[in-house]
Amino acid sequence: MQERWPELPLATCTAGRNRREDPSWNRASLERVPVLQTPDKDPDTAMEIKDNPDTHRFETVIGDQTAFVEYRRTDDRITLAHTMVPPSLEGKGIGTALAKYSLDFARQNSLKVIPSCPFIAEYIEAHPEYADLTD
Repeated sequence: MQERWPELPLATCTAGRNRREDPSWNRASLERVPVLQTPDKDPDTAMEIKDNPDTHRFETVIGDQTAFVEYRRTDDRITLAHTMVPPSLEGKGIGTALAKYSLDFARQNSLKVIPSCPFIAEYIEAHPEYADLTD
């Protein structure tokens, strides 16, 4: 019997807007920007990202808001399905930190990555050191 994943609310990947139709999008914003600090924490304190296996998410809580990468995991693969960063937190490197954490998790656990989230796919394209994680 095939495992059924919980139904998800209808949402769009906030990082996956149609780039061809969004003139404000700048590919350079994905290019190796080492922003791992949260906007409302001391700059010397790194953002805390955790794996929440109950919800199938890598997530970080900032104030009263949660940003996350949703995933589906099998024995040797992980599908990175959706990245969600609340609009008020966009542009602060949170999506980038979540993408890096997700890919580092896959590498540490010897998992192949299926990047079905457009933001994750673009991050991998911009960071060739993660290309070996995909087929």
